[in-house]
Amino acid sequence: RARRPGERDRAVTRVDAREMTPAGDLEYTVKTLPASAEEIARCGTLRRRVHEWLASPDRAGKHDDDPELDEILDPSGDAWIRFLRARNGNIDKAFKMMSNHLAWRCDYRPWTITPAEIEHQNVTGKVRMGGLDSRDGRPVLVFDDSKENSKDHEMQLRSLVYHVCRVDRACRRNPNLGKYLLFIHLRDFKLSKAPGRKQSANTLSLLQDQFPERLGRAILYKPPTVFAAMLSMVKPFMTEVTRNKIIAVTGNVDPGGKNDEKMRGIAGDDWRTLTGATMPQSSPEISPGYDHVSAWAEVVREHAEEEERRRAWAESRDKGSRINHEFARSDSVSSMDVSDKAQHVVGKAGAKKKSKMAPEEPGSRRTSHDGSVDVFFDAKETIKPVKSKSWFGF
Repeated sequence: RARRPGERDRAVTRVDAREMTPAGDLEYTVKTLPASAEEIARCGTLRRRVHEWLASPDRAGKHDDDPELDEILDPSGDAWIRFLRARNGNIDKAFKMMSNHLAWRCDYRPWTITPAEIEHQNVTGKVRMGGLDSRDGRPVLVFDDSKENSKDHEMQLRSLVYHVCRVDRACRRNPNLGKYLLFIHLRDFKLSKAPGRKQSANTLSLLQDQFPERLGRAILYKPPTVFAAMLSMVKPFMTEVTRNKIIAVTGNVDPGGKNDEKMRGIAGDDWRTLTGATMPQSSPEISPGYDHVSAWAEVVREHAEEEERRRAWAESRDKGSRINHEFARSDSVSSMDVSDKAQHVVGKAGAKKKSKMAPEEPGSRRTSHDGSVDVFFDAKETIKPVKSKSWFGF
């Protein structure tokens, strides 16, 4: 049907996948899009502020035992651009968000969670990483709240943190990715087993505030009518961007049908195996398609590999060879150079850049001899988001 003027920009909770183009899905829900020259400059300022915060008397030494800190702060990684975009280019807000994330890691210490600690939370398959989809290689995170087997909310959260961190590492370490697919089983949804408002808010906060711009697509699989009440309860905690990534799959999913084609276009031909949809259950208490013995063996194997990586990191740190990602020059963005060295950042009005010797006034910009961008602007200024040509945005 024809769209009415302005309809594209409205927040939605359901997207018709027939209007989804492969290019749009690849561009907005698989990869983190390349940074613009303006974003690169702002990332440089954000990095400088974060490193200054980490070196401050209140924080110095508190993050030294985080085995993934160097990886997260890698200038060539995508953390900087993700946190910046999550706050529409506002450096002050992005700094607050990223410093809160690093403080959360310091306090919560997610790397200390072990499979043995949380296995009892996972025997039903209520939260799991289903694998990598065959279309784009995205990690698939599966939720099935109808198979809840515990009332220990703290342990529920620790189990969720463990799996989300697995997904985050898979995205971070694959340069062709950046985003994951979330599949939520709702066929057997019951209000009696639904998470409470606090637990739902904690889950959304974890996904949005600690791992921003990671979600590529969220699939609501066969949601009942009553789920609308639950959705309306958590919608206030969702960003508009998150709402626009949600797709509801209802009705027949037989091979060759519209819904099957929809899911193949999103997750590949093995979408049923990855998510458990339409797969047999070993018992009514177990999520469809979940085999705990084989699934947990993979979790333990992966954890052992990660522990070996952490041991190697600790040894290199103890020998004093820990990588230092701070800048050679505090105001340089040379580690995230603009691909076209001739490209310069200009003011909003398109004015030509000032001479390199121009005064360093708020709002002025200059380019250093090595092609990197030195930035002097108001950190409260935001970048106006570019209007997307697809429904999905970021």
